[in-house]
Amino acid sequence: MICRSQRLLPQRLPSLRRAAASGGYMLPLACTGSLLLLLGSLSVQTVTLQERQRAASIRELRRAEDDLASVAQHLVGELQRRHPCLLPLPLSAWASAADGCGEAGTLAALQRGEVIGVPYQLIAWQPERSPQGQSAVTLVIERLPQPGDPPRRAAFSLALAGEPAHAEGLWSLGLRGVAP
Repeated sequence: MICRSQRLLPQRLPSLRRAAASGGYMLPLACTGSLLLLLGSLSVQTVTLQERQRAASIRELRRAEDDLASVAQHLVGELQRRHPCLLPLPLSAWASAADGCGEAGTLAALQRGEVIGVPYQLIAWQPERSPQGQSAVTLVIERLPQPGDPPRRAAFSLALAGEPAHAEGLWSLGLRGVAP
């Protein structure tokens, strides 16, 4: 005896096959869409992290440049107040001119010291005369490396005027040895 449900089974089979065939494309489509969204969000996150790292690097360079500008201003101010006769002399002549121009101990402290928590060393102090007869000094200052920080150098131009020479203006020539 054939059960009533067995009679209906062959009639339902084609409709089940059609439902399975028509609904089978949704899963691969959903997986593909999910994968595209995941890849897109990973790309956005990567770009964001790279931009954040670049911004942090720029902030560090600006901080180093600002620190070195503060050191240069302090150094020029100290020389202007205590040792104005050294302004037009090169760094190599400071030791011999120190006898008549101030204390040798303070000169050593000016060449290597700490200003506003920034340890520094004066690398170069080179007087120059322009074709128009104006005096200037190119100075290079290095921020001594602290743990985790690379050493940074910056160059500055100092305009000198008058006799005896006095500082007129200080301009940054930028960080040295730093790729943009």
